[in-house]
Amino acid sequence: MNIDTAMFLRQEKIRRFPNSVLAKQDRFLNDSKKKNILFGLREETNWNEFANSLVTQFNKFGSLSEGQLAAAEKFLAKLEATRYPLTVKVEVA
Repeated sequence: MNIDTAMFLRQEKIRRFPNSVLAKQDRFLNDSKKKNILFGLREETNWNEFANSLVTQFNKFGSLSEGQLAAAEKFLAKLEATRYPLTVKVEVA
């Protein structure tokens, strides 16, 4: 099976079963903000249980609730602030 056939079959399944997990995932990933949150969580799944549980939830049901998205966004922002603190030192001579 080549890639064109596989993509056609995927799109056909999404069209025929609009309430399937695959269709829900496709609709969820059409939003770029949600996609960025999910990919950020996927990068952290190997060491963080919270991120792993949200990604598992997405894989099982095809979407995340608004509360879960807000918590994930807050988690990723806190993680980024911890990893890359903004400290600017200017020396005036």
